Amino acid sequence: MELLPEIDEKKTVQNVIHFLNGHRVRVLRAGRSITSLQSPQMDGMPKAPSSDNNADNRIVERASAAQEVDETIRAINCLDEKSKRILTELYLFPNPLYNWQIASEIGYSDTRYKEIKNQAYLWFAEAYSLKDFRAFQSRLYSDP
Repeated sequence: MELLPEIDEKKTVQNVIHFLNGHRVRVLRAGRSITSLQSPQMDGMPKAPSSDNNADNRIVERASAAQEVDETIRAINCLDEKSKRILTELYLFPNPLYNWQIASEIGYSDTRYKEIKNQAYLWFAEAYSLKDFRAFQSRLYSDP
């Protein structure tokens, strides 16, 4: 009997790609100053009191985004040099390179580059500590 389920590598890679593709927006949000918050606008019309504090929500959201940015950079820096280079050039640069450009720079064929890139995503999933990107294969076991 297996104690730990096997990682579904394809789904794990997809989870990391989805996160990193959406991460560019978080990087921009984290770069905005907390002091740039606007005061509430009064229009003179009566309204029901709101239980939401939008300024607090924005501060928490930006702090969370900044923490995600820091953790993403830390996790990428934990990888081997080629994996680090691939993920940095794809996701951390303002003008990311294309896959074929990165493959050419590091001197790998498209097939070998895809293998290394997928391994980089899997290692990133293991190194990132704020969220678990790993997906596991489901196995049905029957009790003997």
